[in-house]
Amino acid sequence: MKYTSIDKIVRGFLLQRRWPVHFYVECIAYAQRCFAELHFDTLKNVRTVPLSLNSYGAAQLPCDYLDYCKIGVMAGNMIRPIYQRQGINRLNNIDQATGQKVPYPSDDSNYIYSSWAMGNFSWFNDRGEFTGRMYGMTATPGAGFKILPERGEIQLEGCAGTNIIVMEYISDGSECDNATMVSPYAISAIEAFMLWKYKENSRSYSPGEREVAKREWIRQHDILRGRLNDLTTEDIKQSYRRHTHGSLKG
Repeated sequence: MKYTSIDKIVRGFLLQRRWPVHFYVECIAYAQRCFAELHFDTLKNVRTVPLSLNSYGAAQLPCDYLDYCKIGVMAGNMIRPIYQRQGINRLNNIDQATGQKVPYPSDDSNYIYSSWAMGNFSWFNDRGEFTGRMYGMTATPGAGFKILPERGEIQLEGCAGTNIIVMEYISDGSECDNATMVSPYAISAIEAFMLWKYKENSRSYSPGEREVAKREWIRQHDILRGRLNDLTTEDIKQSYRRHTHGSLKG
C-alpha cells in the first residue's frame, strides 16, 4: 500500500501557498495534531504487537497506544482471547524484604469449590446420567487483564499459559519506533486543517475567513470518511434481501 509522510504534506502545502520555509515548524505542529485526531475514529490505524510479561505478570503498553481492540495468547494460527476483569488490583504488590514488585498470591477458592462440586455424585442417577441441580456454580476463571494507564501497563491475573500475549490496539500513528505513514486519502484533509488552524491563530484574518476555513476542513473530513467507507450499494441491497422473506398468510 502506498503511503506518504507528514513532512511531504507540509512542504507541499507551503509550496502551494507560496509561503517560505519559516512557516514549516508551525504547520507541522498543526499537521501532527490533525494526524493524531484522525486516528481516533477515521483512519483507524490498528496495530498488532506481542508483549512480554514481566516478573509480576504485567506488560508495558506501546508508546502510541490509544485503546485496545483484542488481547489474547497465540494458539497456532488463532488468537485465544483474554477478557477484561475489573476487579484486578490497581496497586503493585511490594515485597517488604526486598522492596521489589512481586505477583499477588492466587485465589484458589473457585477451583476448590469446582473440585468439590464435581466430586459429589448425588447429582448422577443409577445409570450414570447427570441430573443437573448444580445451582450457583460458576465457571472456572481463566486469565484476565486490566489496562492501567497510570502505570502505563496491562496487568494480567490468572494463568495465561505463556509469558507473551498479543495485543491488537488503536494507534495514534506517531509511534516512536517508526516514521509516520499517512494514507494519501488524508492529504487534503490535513492541508485543510493546517490552513484552518493557521487562520484561527492569526490576527490577519477576519472571523468570516476563519469560519470558511473551518467549514472547508469539515468538508474535507467528510470526503475522507466517505473514501474510507467500504460500504457499497450491493452491501445495502444484500442487507434488505437478507431480512425479506416469504411467509404463509392465514
